[in-house]
Order: sequence, then structure tokens, then C-alpha cells
Amino acid sequence: MIKIEEVVKDGKTLYKVTATAPDLVQHTDASKLSNEYVHYFEKQKAKEGNVYYSFNELVKDMQTNPTGEFKLGADLNAANVKPNGKSYVTNTFKGKLLSNDGGRFTIHNLARPLFGRVENAHVHDINLGNVDINLPGENKVAPLGDMFKNSNIENIKVTGNVVGNNDVTGMVNKLDESNMRNVAFIGKINSLGDKSWWSGGLVSESWRSNTDSVYFDGDIVGNNSKFGGLVAKVNHGGNPNDFKQRGRLTNSFVKGTMTLKNHGQSGGLIHENYDWGWVENNVSMMKVTNGEIMYGASSVDTGDSYFGFDNFKNNFYVTDVATGLSSYNKSKQIKGITEAQALEKFAKMGITAHEYVINEPVVNTLNNTKPKDDTYKDTQDYKADRELAYRNIEKLQPFYNKEWIVNQGNKIPADSKLLTTEVLSVATMKDNKFVTELGDANRIIVHYADKTKEIFNISPKESQVKQVKEYSIAKLGEIVYTLTLLIKIVVI
Repeated sequence: MIKIEEVVKDGKTLYKVTATAPDLVQHTDASKLSNEYVHYFEKQKAKEGNVYYSFNELVKDMQTNPTGEFKLGADLNAANVKPNGKSYVTNTFKGKLLSNDGGRFTIHNLARPLFGRVENAHVHDINLGNVDINLPGENKVAPLGDMFKNSNIENIKVTGNVVGNNDVTGMVNKLDESNMRNVAFIGKINSLGDKSWWSGGLVSESWRSNTDSVYFDGDIVGNNSKFGGLVAKVNHGGNPNDFKQRGRLTNSFVKGTMTLKNHGQSGGLIHENYDWGWVENNVSMMKVTNGEIMYGASSVDTGDSYFGFDNFKNNFYVTDVATGLSSYNKSKQIKGITEAQALEKFAKMGITAHEYVINEPVVNTLNNTKPKDDTYKDTQDYKADRELAYRNIEKLQPFYNKEWIVNQGNKIPADSKLLTTEVLSVATMKDNKFVTELGDANRIIVHYADKTKEIFNISPKESQVKQVKEYSIAKLGEIVYTLTLLIKIVVI
């Protein structure tokens, strides 16, 4: 039985969907179970002029008219909005994106970069909250977008997790003759790639661009990257005529951890500032493992002024907090200061973005949504080394509770790829054709994040749960596959 009703919670109009299935249970909180499945969805309000209340509508219009001006009229939710490709907006954006009436609204739950390429644009006074971008097979991954050319980015806070292959950052991949001011990233970044590309806490490559008064507080993990805690490559270009006016990183603050499998000439502040990049008045509290404490590249010792250290002024790490190597002669000249001195400098940098308030969406609270990393940790029989397995079981069994997911995840055979590689999607087939009616199904195709796929034969089995049709999966023992009519109705 399914009931859909319109309700108002905390001033938001929502749809409350209640589905009853006697043999299924749902956690209503940490200590209570119910045989009613309750889920809330936001009722989307239509745009008013160029003011938007629906992320889906915003993306469609930015894709159609990428030179327009777009304003957020409220916090928006990107959950269940399909991207147009690798990013939500794939056409080159040349417009303006900001909050309405001097506000500061948040786009929640991005699963892809917002933009691909941006030119002659102004993006400011918005937040990106609860970002969860997991693209381990993709290069150039960043929440705001890949390339920003002749554009301005300011007054933006991003929180969440970003996973990609090569060139992974917390804000944008490349600034090209652009300006970034008063932005902050708080969260986690993981570059899985092995190509030794630039990656940064905020920016991978800054070409003749200015990055001023920016902030990073997070955990960076790199396989084989040239990481910079704030910016990897600060590059003015070979002509020094407008030296310091273009191609700089100033008045900025970085803290957190950087854990590197390969050194990669990574640094807690930057990789390098060749050539003529100006880096001044920055402070690091970054704890670097297997990398340099501040300046990553060995080019710092070349002696040529355009290679860097002559243009690396008044940058400090915090003694007894920041850690890392000082492998080069000139990097040993970088000085440490006390934490009190660092905080005194920080107060004068003009950074406010890290303090911007991001409110949790009301539907997350009502749906008892937890951060991804915490979903299963308090469940009986949870095993940390099977965390990915539980995520993958969700794709095979999207309607079951946490206890069942953990139970099934613990039964995946030791040689199964489901233990080691993220599942992107599962599709149902009859022989070699895709089907939507499970009664016709005899195979499933599983697509993985490493761009491989597996086909499994399935066969109906007796379900212990009424209203749910289950299938056995060949070669996976007790693991089952199920999509329910109930789920289809809710989604529609």
C-alpha cells in the first residue's frame, strides 16, 4: 500500500510517501524500527523570472541559455538530477550565477562537477554543500568545474568529498587569466591516478590568474600526483611585464592532511611557481606524509629567478603542527611560526568563506540521511574492509535495510570484483536485450567505475519478503538481486 500526501515541514512544502510492506523494516531513528517505509521529497517550486527554486530547472536553463544570468532563490537539491554528461552543464557557460537579493544559498548533493568549461563568467555568493563526487575513472574532476577562462569566482564555500583519477581538486581544475577570491573548501580529496598530473586542494593549474584570500581545510590522498595544498602550479608565463599583477597566490591559509603514496614533488602549499608565479603571505598547518612541507618541486634550487624561490615571499608553516620534508637547499630557508602568530596573520587575510553557514536540507533530516562514510558503521557485523561491498550491494538491492545490506555484503565471495571496484549501475536483461519487467529477466549487466562490466545469469527464487521479487545470481552464492514494483512507483 502506498500513500502520497503533501506536508509542510520547517516552511518547506514536501511530498511524504508512505509505503507499507509487512516484512520490510525501516529505521526511524537509531533505536526504532517500523514496517512502514517513509520518504520525503521536496515539492519543486517553479522559477520566477531568473530566480530558481529547482536545481533541475536551473541546470536545464543554463544548458539551454549559457549566457544568461541565474539566481538561486533558495537552497537547491541536486539529488536525483541527471547530469548532461560528466558535468551538469556541458555547454560553455558565459553567464552569471549568484544568490538572489544579496542572499547566500546552497546547492546540495552534487554528484558531478557543476560546469565543464566557463568563459567570461561570474560565479559568486553561492555554496556547494554535501558534495559527493565519485568519479574514479575520470580525469579533471572538481566541484565547480574544469576550466575557468577570463572569469571571476568569489565568495563560495564547498563542503564534501571529491574522488577522481588524475587532476582532482576541491574547486576548479584550471584557472586561465581568471580571478578567485574568498573561497573555501572543507572536506576530502582523493586522486587515484598514476600519471603524475597536477592536483590541488583548490586549483591544479593557475595560469596568469590571481588566487587571493582562499582557504582549505581537509584531507588529501594522492597516488601519483603533483599536489599542492592550495594550488599545484602557480604560473605567470614567461613574459614578466605584469609580474605580481597576474599569476599570484596571496593571503591564503591551508590546513589538514596530505597523504601521498608517491612523493610526486608535492608540497603542503604548492607544487611549484615556475615561471614568474608570485606566492606571498600564505600560512600552512598541513600535515604532509611523503611530501614536502611547503614547496614541492626540486626546481626551487635551480637559482633562476623565474623558477620560483625569489618569488616565494613571507610564506610560513606552523611549527609543531605542520609536518613534511624539507628536501631542497632553498626550501630549508622557509621559516616556521607559532600557532598564535599564524592565527594573527590569518585574521588579517580577509577570508570569510570558511564561516559561511550551510544548513542541512530538511529532507535529509526527515529521511534520517547520514553522511556516506557513516551509513553502516553502527550496524551489527559491520566490517571496515567491506565498506565498498556494502555500497555495491545497495545497487543490487536498493530497498533493503542496513542490517540486510551488511549481511549480504559480508557474504560476497573473496574473489568477486564487487569487493574491490565501485559499481556504477546495474541493468536488467532478457538474453541480450534490456528489459523493464523483471518477470522477463534472466541476466543482469553490472557496470564498474573502471569502465569494465560483468554479466551475471539470474533466476527467480522464493523471497522471504512479501511484495519483493528476488533473484539468485550465478557465481555469487547467497547474494540476491531485486528491484521492486514499490521502488518504481515511488520514483515515478
